[in-house]
Amino acid sequence: VNTTYSPLFPSTMSLKQITVALALAQATAHPLKPIRATPLSKSLALRGGFVSPTDAAKVAATLVSANGAMMALSPSKAGETYGMEFSPMEEWIAEGMGFTFVGAAIMSWLALNGASTNTVIGCGILPQLVQMTKTLLNDTPKKLGVPAAGMIFNFGLCAFSVYALLTGQSYADNVAKFMVGFFGLNGVVFAVAPSVGAGAWGITGDDKVEFLMKNFGFFIASWAVLGGAVIKGEDAAKAIGYSFVPCLLGLIDGNLISKSVDKFGMAKNPQYFWAVVQIAIIAATLLQ
Repeated sequence: VNTTYSPLFPSTMSLKQITVALALAQATAHPLKPIRATPLSKSLALRGGFVSPTDAAKVAATLVSANGAMMALSPSKAGETYGMEFSPMEEWIAEGMGFTFVGAAIMSWLALNGASTNTVIGCGILPQLVQMTKTLLNDTPKKLGVPAAGMIFNFGLCAFSVYALLTGQSYADNVAKFMVGFFGLNGVVFAVAPSVGAGAWGITGDDKVEFLMKNFGFFIASWAVLGGAVIKGEDAAKAIGYSFVPCLLGLIDGNLISKSVDKFGMAKNPQYFWAVVQIAIIAATLLQ
């Protein structure tokens, strides 16, 4: 397997291109809308509903936090939970999924507590920065036989973005939109055409690597949907509900369309659990 793993930007993109894109965004940007913390649904309270959108969003944030921590800290154990064994490359990709989940969890909790939009996005990028730092310090690209240029570039870009977003720079709104857009772009490409997306990063692997990259795409897209909803000014519970839609689509694909779950002999019970949970959270946060 040969890969330059990086969920944000291809190694072929130059710093000059990024600078031009940011400059164009600066010229056309509008101020970001503030986050609206989700109030208790009055109609739900009056009719004695099962759960409020806010409570459902908190349950969602808790589950994403736990799943993200497990995958980021021990991706091999997480793989065993789902009935999969990972090679070193596959474990690295799974670890990236975990850090993406941790970022989404941080964003969810901050949004629920009424943090500013740029604080939500900036803190949501921090776990990506941590994983890149870990990868470079442990010389993981060399151990896996892949170039480190893409990861070094992404480390610099995410560090710059975190600085801009968390220190209130005048261009921070544009940085937030830019990062959400590129997360979303990569997520869609990985999810819809994983071989094409993987090839853009120099990834050549077996079907399991492609399957993991496809799922990584759905998770990156989930992060981007959450960030985009926050930027748009959606209330926190709805933003979290929207972010579960790409994850549910990933489950539908793996179980009913590509049938990768059967192909790789994965455990079915975790699939059923997450399907029920995600449908319930989407319904509780978006349909009330």
